Amino acid sequence: MILLVLTSVGTCFSQTEAEIKDMILRDAKAAGSATLNWEPHKILEYTHPNVAAFAGGEENMIKVLDEIKTNMEIDGLFFEAFEVLDVKDFRKEQNEYRCLVATKVTMIIEKRKVVNQSHLFGFYNEQKKQWTFVEGSQMSEAARADIFPELKTSIQIPKDVITQEKL
Repeated sequence: MILLVLTSVGTCFSQTEAEIKDMILRDAKAAGSATLNWEPHKILEYTHPNVAAFAGGEENMIKVLDEIKTNMEIDGLFFEAFEVLDVKDFRKEQNEYRCLVATKVTMIIEKRKVVNQSHLFGFYNEQKKQWTFVEGSQMSEAARADIFPELKTSIQIPKDVITQEKL
């Protein structure tokens, strides 16, 4: 039993850097696919649990996601593409693995193509052997104080870069 626990705890630590990056990319792509195809339960699966708790719990977060989708449809906004570009950083801080993943999200709204070059900030869940994410733009000091009050990180999160073009 002790060997099983030690093996489980050490799993992420014993993997190579390439294997860890592959796991990060796998889960970031799954999160992106869930967003692109608008699958609220899957989006929730790859969202850090603190975000759902801040939204009033998982049930309420699903309602919020449904409202967002309805408003997007009313506004004529839809996702055209969600690309996971690269793992920019990963490290162990405060006894957990964290990462930063560069993404590019393309949306269409009112005869304009909007491209958002952004980042996902990821946390490794050792029990589930899965990464969960938060939009980098949600990791401002104010948001972190509300959603992640104990979080300290040295990972630098770049600001989003948004470009637009008429169609």
